[in-house]
Amino acid sequence: QLEDGYARADHFRVVENTGKNYLVEVTLHEGRKHIVRRMLAEAGFPVERLVRTSFGPIPLGDQKSGWLRRLT
Repeated sequence: QLEDGYARADHFRVVENTGKNYLVEVTLHEGRKHIVRRMLAEAGFPVERLVRTSFGPIPLGDQKSGWLRRLT
């Protein structure tokens, strides 16, 4: 539970474990402010880097931050 209510990941998978760092994949159905960072910090895993790979069913691919593209 976070300070603004319960939060639950729809999917969570450890992709890589280097002993010191973990690469994880997290899927959520909601987007409260900094929810991934807050959820993982609460579990004892502070986030150093966060990368969004898709927005709903739309994969972002190599799209740069702040750029727009036409959806077809």
